[in-house]
Parts: sequence; structure tokens; C-alpha cells
Amino acid sequence: MGINVLHKFDLRCVLAYTDGRVWRGQWNRSDASDPSTCAAMQPLEGLLFAAVEAKEKNTKQITLLAKSTGGSFRQFRWVGAVRAPGGKFGKVTVQPTVIGLTLVESLQEAIVLRSGKVEYKVRTFQLRGK
Repeated sequence: MGINVLHKFDLRCVLAYTDGRVWRGQWNRSDASDPSTCAAMQPLEGLLFAAVEAKEKNTKQITLLAKSTGGSFRQFRWVGAVRAPGGKFGKVTVQPTVIGLTLVESLQEAIVLRSGKVEYKVRTFQLRGK
């Protein structure tokens, strides 16, 4: 099947604050060089909740597919896939295709795929002894 999955939704990050402000990222992308489009550059003080919004491609209806409270939210992470050519032909630059967005909390991750599927994964921690 490869990376040609059904992309039914466009995804973006949402941060809502206790003072009423709401920050929304761009659909299916983020640019770390532009602080206005990057969730990592947004303040976490006064965060009420973080969420992943999905816009259905045909109807343009927007819904929340995953939501986290402000205290447990850690970060967003894009999920990408790359189709790499075979063989040894020198340097090849590949552009990943966005297939999902992960909402990372302190104890779990919600992985939201553009197909609409949401998977929850418990985060595991390793204690390092001396």
C-alpha cells in the first residue's frame, strides 16, 4: 500500500488559553522559521487545552479529533512518510508527505492520522541508575 493512504482530513494544531485567546496552526504544515506558524514557539503559560483539529476535505466541516488539558500537554509532532527511490544514483532529496499529527501529553500520545483514525499510545519511561 505504501504511503498512498486515504487523506480524508487536513490537520492542524490548536492552543486555547484561559484569557480567551486561541492560536491555530496551518493545515498540514508548520514552519519553524516562522514563529507565527509553529506551535513550539507559542507560550504554554495559561494554556487551557491543546487539540488537533481536522477539516474534512469534501464538506470542509471542522471537528476536534484529539484534545489534551493544559497541564498534561507537552508538544505536537508531525507524522510523515517518505517514498525513497531504489538504487544508488547519488544524492536524492526527498520531501516527506504529512500523514498525521501527534499530540504528546505527559503520560500518553494521541496519534491522529489524516484518514481520521486516532490511536492512543502510553508513553513509557526508563529510569537510569548509576
